[in-house]
Amino acid sequence: MLDVNHVPELLNTIPRQLELPPPLRTFLNKRGPMMPVANDLRRFPRFFYPASALLSSEQTLPALPRAIGRSVVLTKDLSRTGIALLHTDQFYPGEVLKLWLPCGEKQLLVVRCKQTAEACFEAAGFFV
Repeated sequence: MLDVNHVPELLNTIPRQLELPPPLRTFLNKRGPMMPVANDLRRFPRFFYPASALLSSEQTLPALPRAIGRSVVLTKDLSRTGIALLHTDQFYPGEVLKLWLPCGEKQLLVVRCKQTAEACFEAAGFFV
């Protein structure tokens, strides 16, 4: 995995199909804690965490069969209990993903996913 301080190498590991819209490209250079927004109900602070990670889908929804396979994703931000990531595929609340991060292996329960560009989805969830 790549260290978060190697932005040029990080850009080279992004899957070619992943379209980062201009607002998301700016986060690659940011480090440290994110400023909280008004009415933020999070228990723990979030930190900018642009890094590449390996992902596999562990548990899909019964109505949504998904091929089990591994892919490279780009992480966006991280907190003690969860993470946001960017991927070319859409995930749905309730899916369980396995992530291999520089800090170790984690399972993620997806709680939201939104489309940010034609070939870019931002998914977020809790570590389980």
